[in-house]
Amino acid sequence: MEVIADETNTAADAAAAENHQAIDSIGTEECYPGWGVGCQDNPLYKSSLGLDCSKHVVMICDEMVKIGFTAAAVDELILNCPCSCHIEW
Repeated sequence: MEVIADETNTAADAAAAENHQAIDSIGTEECYPGWGVGCQDNPLYKSSLGLDCSKHVVMICDEMVKIGFTAAAVDELILNCPCSCHIEW
């Protein structure tokens, strides 16, 4: 996954890192066999569509730009919903 570097992304990265710290204290199970326990969906996250991670499980997250997500919003979605997006980071 390529992350676009700009000021907006820096804020999104900081927020995602903070959310993942919260998740680390919540989840102790692996998302998929072989994935680390830190690679969990953020239960507090809502995408720009207002959907939680579980609603994105049927979507191809890294192609969400095709329906209007910005590259930064796609990166944020994948960072917050790696299990639902089926992308280990």
